[in-house]
Amino acid sequence: MPGGTAGQNRPYFEFVIEQLLATNPQPTSILIADTLTAAGFPREALEVTADTTRVGDPADSILFSVQIEGQCLLGQVAQGSFGSELASVLGSGRCLVGRTVSLD
Repeated sequence: MPGGTAGQNRPYFEFVIEQLLATNPQPTSILIADTLTAAGFPREALEVTADTTRVGDPADSILFSVQIEGQCLLGQVAQGSFGSELASVLGSGRCLVGRTVSLD
């Protein structure tokens, strides 16, 4: 919802990811970012964790976020399931802690 808050966008965010998981239950980090971008979420507002570990094994889960008006719309996919949450932006100005994938 353009111009909407994170809370107002949460149902759409959930719909987009649920549709993705219906066709691809184990999406890559980039596919999640591409799907959210195609759905209208600004790419520069996205953060996504890696889909592999530092040793190249598949990650147990992928965390991702969209920052909207000082709030974070958080999502997590793991083994075909999905959950979402709203949270405040961290002191770092980001939504996720730790290493994230470059989305350039």
